[in-house]
Amino acid sequence: MARPLKVDCPCCNALLVIDPATGAVLRHEERKPPSAVKDLDQAMAEVRSARDRAEEVFSQNVDHLAHQDEILDKRFKEAMKAAKKDKSPPPLRDIDLD
Repeated sequence: MARPLKVDCPCCNALLVIDPATGAVLRHEERKPPSAVKDLDQAMAEVRSARDRAEEVFSQNVDHLAHQDEILDKRFKEAMKAAKKDKSPPPLRDIDLD
């Protein structure tokens, strides 16, 4: 006889004891979720750090968008230079084969 399987539920973090032969749940033990915040000062510190991270990401995105036109223009010019240097014939399209 196989021993029952003990599995943690990914949704509610409960302990499930499962019979491997039938797949039936033999026992279900609910667990209390651990307290995420211990005190108000810790919660405020977490909120401040999350706000600081969000502001930093926002400013990085603003800087990136400000220079996006320049970056795209440089990429286009480089691609045009590479296309002028490439002397191979253009690839055949399906419509060219008719």
